[in-house]
Amino acid sequence: MRAAIGTLTAITLAMAGDRKISLFTAVDVGRVESGSGLSTGSDAKGAFLSRTYVDVGFTDKMDEHNLISIGIGGIFWNAYSPGGGDPSDKIIKFGPGISQALLEWTPIDNLSVTFGYFPYKYNQSAQNLGEYMFRSEAYPTILYTGGWSLMNDVQYHPVGAKLTWKNSSGTLQQDFGLFIEYFNSPIYDITPASITTWKPSEVFTLGGGLALHRFISPTPGTKDKLTEPFEYYKNFYYPATPSESRYQIPLDNYPGTSSYDLAYAAGTNPNVDSLKQAIFASDGPLLTALYGINSAGEIPLTLDTTAGSGKQGKPARYVTKLKKDIETDISNDGTDAFNAPENAGALPQTISYDLAAVYLMAFFNLDFNALLGLDAGDIGQFKLYGEIAQLGLKNYPLFYTQLEQRRPIMVGFSIPTFGLVDELSVETEYLNNPIVESIASTYDKLDLNPDENFRYKTYNQDNLKWSVHASKSVSKFLTLYTQVANDHIRLKNGFAQPTFVPITNSKGDWYWLLRIQWAI
Repeated sequence: MRAAIGTLTAITLAMAGDRKISLFTAVDVGRVESGSGLSTGSDAKGAFLSRTYVDVGFTDKMDEHNLISIGIGGIFWNAYSPGGGDPSDKIIKFGPGISQALLEWTPIDNLSVTFGYFPYKYNQSAQNLGEYMFRSEAYPTILYTGGWSLMNDVQYHPVGAKLTWKNSSGTLQQDFGLFIEYFNSPIYDITPASITTWKPSEVFTLGGGLALHRFISPTPGTKDKLTEPFEYYKNFYYPATPSESRYQIPLDNYPGTSSYDLAYAAGTNPNVDSLKQAIFASDGPLLTALYGINSAGEIPLTLDTTAGSGKQGKPARYVTKLKKDIETDISNDGTDAFNAPENAGALPQTISYDLAAVYLMAFFNLDFNALLGLDAGDIGQFKLYGEIAQLGLKNYPLFYTQLEQRRPIMVGFSIPTFGLVDELSVETEYLNNPIVESIASTYDKLDLNPDENFRYKTYNQDNLKWSVHASKSVSKFLTLYTQVANDHIRLKNGFAQPTFVPITNSKGDWYWLLRIQWAI
């Protein structure tokens, strides 16, 4: 619930006067039109998306220096149940929580300090993607969008303290924060951060920041587990393993040889086409006379994995892998690779990862409404914005080896619609990360190696993300939103546990959402 009310925060904190009670509710409906099941084993296509949010906020400007703001409420939601789920997944769930609980102290006009649980957003133009400084991990490399709220929540929700200073002209803002992680596992890690925003005019905004991501950990047991060393081998030799499956010719009463070892289609005959050609060269007249097969390509072949153990043979090869994964492979293959002559004298190397990482970030906003003297109320928002971040300056051997694989880039464009909607924003994101973005490493096993299900697979189908977001104010109290995206959405099961891998993982995956929101 704590990440649910992204828009409510703006409503509550913008209230003027000494004391104000605000009421907020919103209903989301949508569907996954194409989705992947990398972490669930079940296609997410057709999954229904639904949230109903309720919140009551109280804001009190106690005096000229102190303001408190508290929001409590809850979410009604339906569980994501791949493969049908069980009966408990088919009822509406309710989760109570807080949207904010903060004290803002303003000792002088250009200086304020905020304490408690509060939302924080540095790139005001971002609608869905971006905000990488606090919505990411470096090792393993993970990006987040949404959370409990499926849309309108492109911000961070920490517990902690934030100091904000502005110069006398308001063109320069400096934020210093101690942010305690309260959403993504492992929780309670502390990130010191500094974000600078320079706005010399209404036309242009430029910002940047530095974060010592999770540098302070109040749970030493968790820290020790996450940083424990692992052994790995470089260029470790795997001997060839024989095949125990066979190719079959599924023809009734076939008088020729109808079963062929997989090795026949490997090595000297490197593919199935070569095998068919060899069969036709030997038995072509028989195949033509009895079955009307006039060419090698017409020969039906099926792979019979019931023969023996069903294992397919593997050629000899060299690998660089964790020692524990090599031991698993050897156990499965039944080989004695550690005693192979090629591995004589091979010694494991040691590696230790850490969630702590140095982050760098920069963002910009170019407002064409202000530049060209166009009224945003008449034509809509017209601006270009973007963000780039470096998630971790340290490279590790084996998996997290290149800086550019931890460097997400987002570019967004708000397109004027001349009154059709208030704002229409199109955002795209690129991250050249070859590893599947699974949170299993921190959420499930406290093991900073990539998820064991995808550890040695190069996966680039999710490098490019996109999002289209639109909003329309119908009245002072009623606003409509829609979002169509291929982002980092993770849905929750009946126990409120998120899918480890986003359900939009391939280039063609996407979902849509509609929201009706009203507030006073």
